[in-house]
Amino acid sequence: MEALKVWKAKAAYTASGDWVFASEFHFGKQPLWQGTLWRRNVVPAIGRAGITKPKLGWHSLRRSFASLLLSSGASLRVSMELMRHSTAEMTLGTYAQTVGDEKRDAGSKVASLLLGSKQAA
Repeated sequence: MEALKVWKAKAAYTASGDWVFASEFHFGKQPLWQGTLWRRNVVPAIGRAGITKPKLGWHSLRRSFASLLLSSGASLRVSMELMRHSTAEMTLGTYAQTVGDEKRDAGSKVASLLLGSKQAA
């Protein structure tokens, strides 16, 4: 709530019918387009972070977020809720990817089971 109060104090359009993140072009009566939000806020943040991937979009960021949530140990349920998904299939099947170390560790464990710990190492 505090962040929204701060935003309202500096926003140009604060009438009851105005959008919270309003388009100046439409004098507060329409929201900002996602492309405008991307260009004004996300692109500069990507640059400051030193990310140089040429084709980065909203979906890429959501996939990264889901993958990092799960690899950090967050439960599937927490990940689903933070991603605002209604099913585990959406979170796991569409967004989450495994991280390199996780794949390597899983492969090593399977090799240990099949070959014994001496040969797998």
